[in-house]
Amino acid sequence: MDGDSLRVLLSHNLKKFRAFRGFSQQVLAEKAEISVTHLGSIERCERWPHPDILVKLTNALGVEVRDLFSPENPVAADIKGIVDKLTVDMSALINSSLELLGKVSDEKADP
Repeated sequence: MDGDSLRVLLSHNLKKFRAFRGFSQQVLAEKAEISVTHLGSIERCERWPHPDILVKLTNALGVEVRDLFSPENPVAADIKGIVDKLTVDMSALINSSLELLGKVSDEKADP
């Protein structure tokens, strides 16, 4: 991978994470405490961000710096984590509901 490819990967992942979080460039720039112009130039591959800026961006997005350089789809990985957590939460909720229904029907059977 060369420098241009790395810059394109950073730009792509930055845009994906920003979109996934529902942030406009303005919102992300404010959260990262950088200018919208600077963010836009990074997303257009016109500027290479200083490491301190990368840290600010990842903190604002709730990701790790390495995620911005991962060739895997970062949004897909994030969604998989959310789905896995929801599956566990839904299972627990269903089990609790079934237990509660069992107690209610036991109470109706034994007045």
